[in-house]
Amino acid sequence: MKKGFYFSQVETTNLGPRRKILGHIKAFNESGIDLELVENPFCLSGPIRGNFLLRQLVCRLPFTYVYSKHQYEERFTGADVFYVRFLAGDRAFIRFLKQLRENNPQAKILLELPDYPTTWYMTTSWLYTLLYIPIIIKDWNAGRKYKRYVDRIVIPHRVDSAFGIQVLRIENGISISDTRCREPEETDVIRMIAVAGMNISHGYDRLIEGMKEYYEKGGKREIEFHMIGGKAEPGNELPRYIDLCKKYHLEKRIIFYGEKRGEELDNIYDKCNLAVGSLGKYRIGYQTSGDLKIREYLAKGLPVITGSKTDVFEKEDFLYYLEFENNGTPIDVHKIIEFYDNVYTQKDSRTVNKEIRDFAIRNCDMKNNLKKVIEFIFG
Repeated sequence: MKKGFYFSQVETTNLGPRRKILGHIKAFNESGIDLELVENPFCLSGPIRGNFLLRQLVCRLPFTYVYSKHQYEERFTGADVFYVRFLAGDRAFIRFLKQLRENNPQAKILLELPDYPTTWYMTTSWLYTLLYIPIIIKDWNAGRKYKRYVDRIVIPHRVDSAFGIQVLRIENGISISDTRCREPEETDVIRMIAVAGMNISHGYDRLIEGMKEYYEKGGKREIEFHMIGGKAEPGNELPRYIDLCKKYHLEKRIIFYGEKRGEELDNIYDKCNLAVGSLGKYRIGYQTSGDLKIREYLAKGLPVITGSKTDVFEKEDFLYYLEFENNGTPIDVHKIIEFYDNVYTQKDSRTVNKEIRDFAIRNCDMKNNLKKVIEFIFG
């Protein structure tokens, strides 16, 4: 049994990433790696944390920390492995990594990046990226020093190295057993669902434009688009989607729920019969998607629509997947209707559910997707 710590900068209120983290720890534990989760170990404190505008100003100053002062604790000494999932580096983060290495010279230290070479603050809008330039510079400067202390970088994308460090590539995965399969509601209405943070890479404006064109040209099928997530704040696409919906008079066909979770979210899943993945990967330079949300849709038992190639569908033939071109053209709703009819006129919804869920068990379960990381830790 290996023992160690899993550090996370992710806020506990950020349910999607936090769910992934808990799935990671469960998979590690089941594989003989006992990792203690240290959540928010880098919390800001005092008046800075309580004042949003002050925090945004202070973290951009040259010698301040971005997220927090990273504190080394005596209980970390003697661990076999440290797994660090972080958002952005700075001088304090480098100091923390140095302390981990100096006090644990034999331990394996792994950093998981959510993205590379882009980062989360470079995938919303050009204005958002501009505002984050001071943090991008701090993050870049920190990255130059990672190879002094880090054994491997873990990334869910196809790169061989990052910051001069060998990469262990993982695919996004979830704990299938912790995800309730939907209980399909019988309906003739095509009901699509999208659960996302609503940044430019999600590209749901393409589908809104496609629905507008379909109904302007006399489309008769009843189609709904249920959108969960997003915030009315700068850099988020949700306000633009709402404006487009009003502009095209689609208010009765596109439903915005805001953030939902638990039973409320499950009930919306039960009503829907298609799921929509990212349609704007081209906007951040990606040709292939590895989105976690696709795994959740599959675990729910939903057929999936995407706007680019998707890694999980390259493993085996899969009938319940419709891929559109990775560009800015409006989504062709006629193709969605044809896809829906092919799926649900040949088999009943519960059979479709089961076949998709079985595919998810084989290809999306967290333990299988962490295999390379687990082998490295024991190697």
